[in-house]
Amino acid sequence: MAKIEDKDKLLKELADLRYKKGWSRAALIQYLKDAHKLNQSRSYDYVREMMEKTAEAYHKTNTEALSDSIEFMEEMREKAVKANNDKMVLEWTRELHKVSQLYVQKMELTSNQPIVININTKEK
Repeated sequence: MAKIEDKDKLLKELADLRYKKGWSRAALIQYLKDAHKLNQSRSYDYVREMMEKTAEAYHKTNTEALSDSIEFMEEMREKAVKANNDKMVLEWTRELHKVSQLYVQKMELTSNQPIVININTKEK
């Protein structure tokens, strides 16, 4: 089994192969086995760690972007309030409720066949 000198460099390489070139997990594991002479278990560990780090980075970026977006919408709503523009106040309030998951858009469905709708109310 080969020793990996620069783990961070390898994890970045794996992330590039996964997200820029579309490689599957199985392809990444095989690549580590072939190119870096790692065993199956160690290869899987590296791929899993890369996926976890990527998920953490995405969550942080996504959370910051959501926060920035909400702040912008609140500012726009405040401007509409100050301008006495009730229509825009309503629009910005609706958008804020959407990102806060408080807004549900009405949907009408018509079909000649039965329509099955499953609603999961359990929190994750």
